[in-house]
Amino acid sequence: MDCSEELGDLVRQYDVTLALSVYYIANARDKVIQCLAESGQYDRIILYAQKVRPEGYVPDWMYILNGLMQTNPPGAASFATKLLSSDVGEGVDVNQVSLSLSLSLSLSVRFLVLIYSFKRLSTSSCTETWFRRPPRCCLMY
Repeated sequence: MDCSEELGDLVRQYDVTLALSVYYIANARDKVIQCLAESGQYDRIILYAQKVRPEGYVPDWMYILNGLMQTNPPGAASFATKLLSSDVGEGVDVNQVSLSLSLSLSLSVRFLVLIYSFKRLSTSSCTETWFRRPPRCCLMY
């Protein structure tokens, strides 16, 4: 019997860690990432994405984040900050991530994502101007 995605689906009902191994051997990349997210191994998701990136695989980060927000909102925030600060998250739209997170997370977590967003855009002259002189609408608050 060989490892396959179907076998991993059967095993997953009983043991996520064993299913992760089966999916990894079967090269079922989406399922590997789902198991890592389900077990809270967010650092390993980033490492796995870096490993399979040369093979042309790019995970659907917004799908992963939306799934995490439904099951584990604080975990989604933790993963979003790690994703935005890593090189595999370069193609991720920061505005879309912060909008998605803002719908389900507390103000403090949204502020963390906002800080990472500005950190990523710190090379832009637009953000430097904003920090020197905030827009007029922000001065009211």
